[in-house]
Amino acid sequence: MNKRIYGPDAKADNRADKGQEVCGPLAPIGPDPRGGAVGPTEPRRPAIGVGLTLLIVDVEGKPEPEPRPRMDRRSGRAYVPRSAHDWKHAIRVATRMALTSDGVGAVPEPRVAFAVGFLFRFARPKSHYRTGRFSSLLRDAAPQLHTCKPDLDNLIKAAVDALGDFDGGAALVWADDSQVDRYVGTPTKRWADPGERAGLTLVIERV
Repeated sequence: MNKRIYGPDAKADNRADKGQEVCGPLAPIGPDPRGGAVGPTEPRRPAIGVGLTLLIVDVEGKPEPEPRPRMDRRSGRAYVPRSAHDWKHAIRVATRMALTSDGVGAVPEPRVAFAVGFLFRFARPKSHYRTGRFSSLLRDAAPQLHTCKPDLDNLIKAAVDALGDFDGGAALVWADDSQVDRYVGTPTKRWADPGERAGLTLVIERV
């Protein structure tokens, strides 16, 4: 029996003309190999279930990737930029609210395996749309697939890290990132559909 718990809005000011990277040269629209869009509360499910669905959480905001460590020239020490800091906190807020909205608590346990599904949605930039009275319509050459930065693997790293003991906060779902044993379905990043907000849908199953 699957239990679904939905998180509320965490952060949402995701206008397409603010900070959204244009996905290289515009390319003709082709068939979607994923077989259609996946909505924010209907994430893609695996062909064969692996366990009990603990949470389905929707986070609003611009998905940010895990930054690479950099070297401080003055001190000679490595440090991790805080570019994904606010995004990780948004994930934690939505997950914490989802855990408590139905009176369900979470006590992270070591050595428990989890399967996680990821669906990242990005707002389209203005350059993907027509102008004038047709400004709500996509250009014929607007790309259908999100093939530009950020990389999918770095987006996943940031999301997984956020649900552990991040930034001095207690672990929310797992005690260590290594407990993520497999993926639910296929991790995906795509452009948000018309009327759909940018963000992330997380599916978390206990294996």
